Amino acid sequence: MTRPCVKCGTTEAELVHPRSLNESLRSVRPMYCLPCANVEDAEYAASIARLQADRVHAVEAAQPASLESQLLTPGQLRNRPRPKHLIKGVLKLSSATWLIGAPGSYKSFVALDWAAHVAAGLEWRERKVEQREVLYVLAEGAEGFQDRVSAWERRHGTDLDSLLILPVPVQARGDDKSSVSAQWRELVTLVAKRKPGLVVLDTQARLSVGMEENSNSEMGVWVRAVDMIKKAADCCVLVVHHTGRAGGDARGASAIDGAQDAEWRVDKDKNLAFTLSCDKMKDGSDDAKWSFIMDVIDLGLDDDGDKISSLVIGQQRDKRTTEPAVEQVELSVAEGRSTDCYGVVHRVLDQLDPHRFGMTLAEVIREVKVACKSAKREPFKDASVRAALNHGKKQGATDNAGRRWRLTEPAEGLEDGLFGTVAATVADHGSDHGLPQRSATVDNAFAIPPLSWPNTDTDNGVQRLTTVN
Repeated sequence: MTRPCVKCGTTEAELVHPRSLNESLRSVRPMYCLPCANVEDAEYAASIARLQADRVHAVEAAQPASLESQLLTPGQLRNRPRPKHLIKGVLKLSSATWLIGAPGSYKSFVALDWAAHVAAGLEWRERKVEQREVLYVLAEGAEGFQDRVSAWERRHGTDLDSLLILPVPVQARGDDKSSVSAQWRELVTLVAKRKPGLVVLDTQARLSVGMEENSNSEMGVWVRAVDMIKKAADCCVLVVHHTGRAGGDARGASAIDGAQDAEWRVDKDKNLAFTLSCDKMKDGSDDAKWSFIMDVIDLGLDDDGDKISSLVIGQQRDKRTTEPAVEQVELSVAEGRSTDCYGVVHRVLDQLDPHRFGMTLAEVIREVKVACKSAKREPFKDASVRAALNHGKKQGATDNAGRRWRLTEPAEGLEDGLFGTVAATVADHGSDHGLPQRSATVDNAFAIPPLSWPNTDTDNGVQRLTTVN
């Protein structure tokens, strides 16, 4: 029986396969008469031409503006926004930073400490911090990481609600050695959606399994993968990486060196001590160096009754005198000065938390700065506020149960008229801050002048109040 042409149905002509038909499909696909086969080929060619045109259009649409339109004069260059810092002099937005060190050198503790300070918005070693959400990609050591986070929260008295942890070893390498994986692209999409200020990749080795570290071409793929995350949210990408057996430089090909905006190195010393130093800081000083001692934090008991503890970064070894000591705060109190940090902290707690619901460390630090700003005084450093709170805890005047600081009793013996002007922050009952309204009895107890509402200046539902002199 003669088969008809599948297009026109004729049985009179010789049947052929269209030339555009793939060789492997010819045995299973129907046949055409010669005229119809030519038409089929023409339609196929037209569809290919349309597809290619669409691709060209998409590429052209994605191309940046012409080079001529991007020319800048020196004046225009100076007017461009300066790079923004996450941690002043340490981490910048829209940058790729490597944190390197030998295994067990506390480099992951440094990464967590930076991430936690950014998430909480607390100063890091007297350096300003931009509070942002943080995404921590934890590719190894998830079992002990929860204790490290708990130890940090207990040490600093605040919860890390803006720290997001992804305990998944997301692999950068795709099936093709020259491309990134679909899972990595999913990570990039997640970063583009969440817009974190900092993304920590801990560690490079666990996230680039199968890549040859000593190959510049394969490490070029890793560099491209890091760059994709950076560009997705204009964020800082912090890569935790190992040094070689001999120490010093980061392990692997030199392609990483050229891609770095900054590189920090951790060198472990004896007795729970280490040194953190800057090896490279593009467009900045690279002579920063600190020495720290790790502190052991007791976390209670496990289900078997055994003690649980973890480590946090403690005091600087080489700059102990630069951080306000508790003894200095105690001396100020003994001298009866109400303008010291201890007095300001107590006044803030008493005025803004009369019902003793408690305030987080970040809230106390923020409101102390507001008070200093209103009084046109230099703000106290975060370390001074922590020292004052801890001093009060030693004296039984404050406590931080549930990681919220409160007075155990009204602050007494402090002079009225703090700085001559008292600044306070009171949230509306419906605000997210959860701070109660002022109590009239507290005002009367301290003979504080009436507070007046300003005409403007509301910030996230928080209204600023100042005294009338």
